Amino acid sequence: MESTRLRLLHYDRDEWPISGFMPLTQAAFWIATRGGQKEIEPFDRNVWKAAYDELLASIASNDVEIIGRKKDRGLNEPIPGFKLAGVQICYPGEDTPDTLLFSTYPYILCYGPVARDHWKRSNGFDDRLFCDGRLDPEWTHLQVNAGDVTRKWPFSPPIALTELSDRREKPVGRVGRPPLDWSRAKARTFQLMEYHGDFDTTDPEWNAQARLEEEISKLPEYQAVAESTIRARVREFLEEWRGRKRSP
Repeated sequence: MESTRLRLLHYDRDEWPISGFMPLTQAAFWIATRGGQKEIEPFDRNVWKAAYDELLASIASNDVEIIGRKKDRGLNEPIPGFKLAGVQICYPGEDTPDTLLFSTYPYILCYGPVARDHWKRSNGFDDRLFCDGRLDPEWTHLQVNAGDVTRKWPFSPPIALTELSDRREKPVGRVGRPPLDWSRAKARTFQLMEYHGDFDTTDPEWNAQARLEEEISKLPEYQAVAESTIRARVREFLEEWRGRKRSP
């Protein structure tokens, strides 16, 4: 089952050791599964909310240290815990609601547990903090001190490594990338359409949908996406934008 696959992925100690620093979502997953002793549905909002509420409250009170990569810088830096007090969360598996995309309220965009190589890449498979309604995150690759997490939530190890190896011989489902989040593409589409207006055949820079597709494909998380996929998504966003313009 899918929740089992996610649990096995998380508790591969070679993949994500619970020492040093761990991704924010991995810490929430640790809390939600009680250290792996409980299985969860991977996109159950209530389960994630309860775990993140506990985690963010401890971060805000400085019981759990948090770091991240500052915008336009490559190295990790500490983030003052109080800055995350009351910050809203877009939970794993959710589309970012318009109330967050187009507001000035800060929020964290979270992905479900992913493999280390996906997390390391700068392609959006990490937890990100957005501030002041910006399209670009202020902080990426949010991590928390694993020692703080396991001290505050000291659950026993879920299963022995030998048992884990035995269970891996059984099929647990393909480990693939999480669904690509299209919220930034949608926000960028609305931003550009508000700025330029609808396409004008006399304007060489804005004469067709293809110009908009080119702009979306320049965003880092969509550079490897097929043109046909971007075209289909952009068409959906355009229909929604035009529908809103037609509404009284």
